[in-house]
Amino acid sequence: MLPTSLLTGGLIYVLEVVFAVSFTALVYTNELASYLPLAVGFTLLGDAVLCGIVAVLSSYRGASAIEQDVPVAILTLTITAVLGTLPAGTTADTKFATVLIVIVLTTLSAGVFFLLLGYFKLGGLVRFLPYPVMGGFLAGTGWLVVKGGFGVMLEMPLSWQNLPHF
Repeated sequence: MLPTSLLTGGLIYVLEVVFAVSFTALVYTNELASYLPLAVGFTLLGDAVLCGIVAVLSSYRGASAIEQDVPVAILTLTITAVLGTLPAGTTADTKFATVLIVIVLTTLSAGVFFLLLGYFKLGGLVRFLPYPVMGGFLAGTGWLVVKGGFGVMLEMPLSWQNLPHF
């Protein structure tokens, strides 16, 4: 049972490498682009831990874990806002460390939040979210992913300033 779970987790991880590199490229643009190889390494390490934990500890036999594009799009905008609050003379090393800390803290806080939701069996609360709210959220994050993808291809940053206003 354990070897099968580890093999499955490993195969899913191989597919995840493509997602990890592309999602990391969305976050580390402009002056942080030189840190992209280091950031991809951190992302791949975190993704390996994620796949391994879910493959071994999940109560559902066919469970697998993959990175999601919605949090990456929102995290990119959050990081842009946080970097905008730093003083003008901030070094690239400080910006990289700030981005890394933001990612770690948001990941840990989301993990604790969902762990508490599961522990107290409150997952059914999601049914009270109206469909238009969920649809708008998914459409908005889809727009951010598409815009971020074009931004990476065209080397144009995703920021609050260059988002279209409706």
